[in-house]
Amino acid sequence: MPSTTSGNINKGNVLPGMEIVLNLLESLLPDSSYAIYQSQAQELVLQSSREKKWRFAERIAGKTAAAMQTADQTEWIPELTTLTPTVSKLLAASPGKAGAGQILIRPLVDNHTLLGLLAIHNTAGVESILSFPGAEGIGGLLENWLKREHELKELHNYQALMSNLVEQTTQLDITSPAIDWCRSIVSAISGILPYDQLSISLYDSHSTEYLKIAFTTGIDKSFGVGHEFELPNVWHGEICLQNKPLTGNLADSCMGRIDQGDLQGTKLRSIMGVPIVESGTARGSLVLESKQLNCYTLDDVAVLESIAQLHGTALIWAARYQEEHAIATIDGLTELFNHRSFMERLNEELERNTRYGEGLTFLMLDLDHFKAVNDTYGHLHGDHVLSETAQLIKSSIRLADTAGRIGGEEFGVIIINATKQQSRSTAERIKNSIADHLFKSDGAECRLTVSIGMSEYPTDGRNLREIIQRADQAMYYVKGRGGNSVASYSHRIERQ
Repeated sequence: MPSTTSGNINKGNVLPGMEIVLNLLESLLPDSSYAIYQSQAQELVLQSSREKKWRFAERIAGKTAAAMQTADQTEWIPELTTLTPTVSKLLAASPGKAGAGQILIRPLVDNHTLLGLLAIHNTAGVESILSFPGAEGIGGLLENWLKREHELKELHNYQALMSNLVEQTTQLDITSPAIDWCRSIVSAISGILPYDQLSISLYDSHSTEYLKIAFTTGIDKSFGVGHEFELPNVWHGEICLQNKPLTGNLADSCMGRIDQGDLQGTKLRSIMGVPIVESGTARGSLVLESKQLNCYTLDDVAVLESIAQLHGTALIWAARYQEEHAIATIDGLTELFNHRSFMERLNEELERNTRYGEGLTFLMLDLDHFKAVNDTYGHLHGDHVLSETAQLIKSSIRLADTAGRIGGEEFGVIIINATKQQSRSTAERIKNSIADHLFKSDGAECRLTVSIGMSEYPTDGRNLREIIQRADQAMYYVKGRGGNSVASYSHRIERQ
């Protein structure tokens, strides 16, 4: 995710995961400033930050940092702090210019030892930052990374491992597709650990009873991406159930690999797998298998576990981001873009056309007499009509074009690189497909028509508002003449 902040500090010795966390915070709290500190020589040293209306101090004295511990000195908790002179002196680079707002402090600890500090500065109000649910999970993620940093330094091939991790991480962010993160894990492992089969499995988002293969590569083609399997009594599942690394020879156990009884005929002999963990809970498994017996050592397990901690947890966040992004941008009933995301896409296309001058046509569609469908057949059948209408629209346009549900029974279509005249056939195809379709559900059936108005950029309007307004006027022109037709905007329509 490209940074849009006014300040972006990256200190030496930065963990790869810190940039991932900052990118995540950028997407969740875009108007805030963030900093990650690490304990070094009895003080907290700024490692990485994204700064907007706030500049963080480079260092925090050890005695001052210790004051943030809870009164009973037994645990650390996130704390919301108003910007008093004391807090400004503690965290601000220039206390006199610190400004207003609140600071959310999340100490990063291991067995009551302070490892570092996550600080979030927010000016939107106390309620906004208090209601932010991710502070604890992000803090736990950073704690894991800080603890693993020391362990990785003791492992063999450390330099090759870390350089690979850093290279891959800088090329991706939390918005990257999960498949890209899977490939980055493979790249980090290649040349470090031997394998003839590599598999990454994650819990199905709607169930903890099944794992689903998210990525696989190697000699065994028995189970592909998307294959679901139950967890008990198979190596790939028990790693998650037991939430700990497992290694050994396949033949020495009564368990299967992915499904029970799947060892017959396989050339794979030994296995090593680690859980992909988030906040202490296994969310998936990273498994290597080899044709050689006794292929993996305890040091190998430690390396794989570290890779799973650094990259695997980011994979979980990326998968969740993609799922949440889909929920936020897609209309649940029609599976088209919702109003907000569709308008954002239309605005992006208008900006692109301003640069390249390729032309764009916008269609505004409204089902005729849809209220009568709900009144006569009920809202369930009305929802069915909307859902099928969306599919009819999608099947009538090109892959490069975009359809969205604007609201109620209104839909929009963006036809790129085309004038109104060139787009007329698409609009007519949509109109005819809806008019010819029999909507049937649970014994109810009906036919409907649609009114379609078209406007062209930049001929009919210079901005988003004008393009929508002109298509809307053309659509209502059709409505006024009985519907089931297509009209292009013109000044004659505007005068009526």
